[in-house]
Amino acid sequence: MMKNCGLKMPFSDFEENLMSRIEKEKKEGKILSRDRRLSLTFFTLGTLLGLMINFMLERSIYIFPGISKETTILLFQCVFILLFLIQIESFIRSGKFFSKRYLRFFKA
Repeated sequence: MMKNCGLKMPFSDFEENLMSRIEKEKKEGKILSRDRRLSLTFFTLGTLLGLMINFMLERSIYIFPGISKETTILLFQCVFILLFLIQIESFIRSGKFFSKRYLRFFKA
């Protein structure tokens, strides 16, 4: 009776294929984790660099020929805010900062 209850594998190498697939997904998970850390690191560095440039533009005595200092600062700040918001939105949509239950508010 116990012989008849045995689970039959669909293929002869089913277990090997399954284990190799698990190993492959585990390696891909490590790569994604590294990529997430790198993206967060470069996002932080870019934000800090943008803030430093903004600070330096406000304190600068030099101006670009034909463009006022206020226009230069305003243009830089608009581009900086636009890029910052685009990156924050991509982080939110990819789920890097928030858990799944908070992401439902951002679904389109």
